[in-house]
Amino acid sequence: MDILTTLAEVFTILFDAHSLFILALGVTFGVIVGVLPGMGPLLGVVLAIPFTFYLDPLPSISLLIGIFIGGNYGGAISSTLLGIPGTPQAAVTLLDGYPMALKGKSSEAISISLFSSFTGTFISAIMLIIISPMLASFALNFGPAETAALALLGLTGIASLSEGSTTKGILAGLLGLILATIGNDPLISTERFTFGYVELQGGVSEVALMMGIFAVSELIIQLESPKRASQSLGKVGIQISGLTTMLRHKLCLIRSSIIGVLVGVIPGVGGVTAGFMSYKVAKDFSKEPEKFGKGSDEGIVASEASNSALGGGAMIPMLALGIPGDPTTAAMMGGMLIQGLNPGPRLFVTDSAIVNSIFGAFLMGALILLPVGFFLGPIFVKLLKVRYATLLATVLILCSVGTYLVQSYTLDLWQLWIFGVLGYLMRKADIPLSPLAIGFVLGPVFEVNLRRTSMLAGDGYSEYLMGQPITLTILTLTVVAIVYPMVRTLSKMKKAKTETETKTKTETVTQS
Repeated sequence: MDILTTLAEVFTILFDAHSLFILALGVTFGVIVGVLPGMGPLLGVVLAIPFTFYLDPLPSISLLIGIFIGGNYGGAISSTLLGIPGTPQAAVTLLDGYPMALKGKSSEAISISLFSSFTGTFISAIMLIIISPMLASFALNFGPAETAALALLGLTGIASLSEGSTTKGILAGLLGLILATIGNDPLISTERFTFGYVELQGGVSEVALMMGIFAVSELIIQLESPKRASQSLGKVGIQISGLTTMLRHKLCLIRSSIIGVLVGVIPGVGGVTAGFMSYKVAKDFSKEPEKFGKGSDEGIVASEASNSALGGGAMIPMLALGIPGDPTTAAMMGGMLIQGLNPGPRLFVTDSAIVNSIFGAFLMGALILLPVGFFLGPIFVKLLKVRYATLLATVLILCSVGTYLVQSYTLDLWQLWIFGVLGYLMRKADIPLSPLAIGFVLGPVFEVNLRRTSMLAGDGYSEYLMGQPITLTILTLTVVAIVYPMVRTLSKMKKAKTETETKTKTETVTQS
């Protein structure tokens, strides 16, 4: 098939008013479910699937894609204004968005999030359309050794994200790794730390943990200091200056978008991982790393661009290999199967027109996100601008309902509260929450793939690794990620010492 035919099929949706309307509706609904804590794009897609029974293939997939795109951005709004992540991956945006809102810069933070999310989604859509076969082939080359190395690279972010005390951050990360071991052993299915609860055989609920340590703990903190929330819920609107701010960090924007796509291509790694990895890399290469976690616009650019770019990346293995890149694309895959479309290599041969139309829908969804966020942004914010007591009660109900709907386990509600209290106590002890989250998310990925690598390598572990160039490359990057911050810190200490000595000598000469 020539490139002109492919492009014509990609932009078929431009001439399908019905599909465009459904796509815009999906983006709008996606932002709404993203804004409301405890919901998110996964639940939005699941709720929308029954309606796809009554739609043709292109409009039905457009609806799901729109919810996916809108939901990835919507979580940034509640993260910024309330300090409560609307989605688990928005927890990374919270690290700088909420502190910026507390400084009276809510509109600026929301604007940066919108433009960064749009750019990340747009870049991932372009990469999806142009180089999806190459990226799909790249993901296919990732075996257990490569995935374990990538997870280890992500775990290096624990030290980088430990504000104040690195020791406390490492302890939080270890707690996350321990929590990740609860449930059936992923390889031999024996129970680990389930204490007789059948509901724990599948492990600790990620949604309950994320909503608990970030959302419920924040609610408890705000009950102690109600003014914190009201300060950030003033007049909020989208500002063009957010675009200018984002463009000041264009290298960070492009780098984070690429990280998001590449992480999305690898099935099972997830949006939280992409956000944390991009945030860590941005902090490592930033000229002002000390501002991260205190309202850094660069931190918001990194997290939102990466979280949104992950969408296009996660679509690649789902479409090309029939392997969903994350839970949301798994739900979208179910929606495609309902329409008689079987994702996988043969789909590109038997239904190339619909595949290219899906590419077009993703690209148009990115473009639609901008006007939807720009013109309807204040309306989305009004969902949060209700009476303070009502707001807290509503958020708690949504967190509870959203947590329960994922698995319909009552035990998940207990987990929500347990992790909420845990998060509150950690905040009081100045122990960072992010290392716990990243340890919990990457722990299972690292464990499973490390054990599989050991099985494949047998006794010749070093010989096996020498034959894995991708693994060696990632491990080299891991060493760089560990050493670079240390070298930079030592350099700053040496520079500060030199300045102090120079200042002392100058004062001595002056006194003489």
